[in-house]
Amino acid sequence: MVPEGSEVKTIADLKGKSVAFVDPASTSGGLIPTYLVKQATGQMPKQFFGEFTYAGSHDAAEMAVKNKSVDAAADNDITYEKMLKKGLITKESNRVLLYSDPLPGSPMAYRKDLPEATKAKIRDAVLNAHNDIKVTGYGELTKYDPVTAADYQKIRDLVSELGLLREDMLK
Repeated sequence: MVPEGSEVKTIADLKGKSVAFVDPASTSGGLIPTYLVKQATGQMPKQFFGEFTYAGSHDAAEMAVKNKSVDAAADNDITYEKMLKKGLITKESNRVLLYSDPLPGSPMAYRKDLPEATKAKIRDAVLNAHNDIKVTGYGELTKYDPVTAADYQKIRDLVSELGLLREDMLK
């Protein structure tokens, strides 16, 4: 995101500028923006931007852009759309600079040491919840879909490529 009136058109235009990401542990607000900066510039955000900080939440990053406290900020499309609907920001106050490729959503998980029968009951309850209740969660959900560890491989690959964790931690 960049604020209204910004002349920034690319990541390269942000060299030496003040930028806020959300949190280093956030996929859409930390990992992916870090990867995009590294791909575009060959540098990590701390080296490329003039002032680099973490806003602490997606909403705070959007408000920092709206209030022109930063020259740009990372966010996710879910928070952006929610804030637009609530009138907290406008497409004029907060212009999208670029989108990443689609990311897998936040998973629901259970311990692998649970009995198989318990795992099956949990899976069945979650995957069929939309038949009995209004499904809620982060974003506008209608139902939950099954996923596997392979669906998150590209995230593990980015973490590894950026050198953010040891290889043995990604297994």
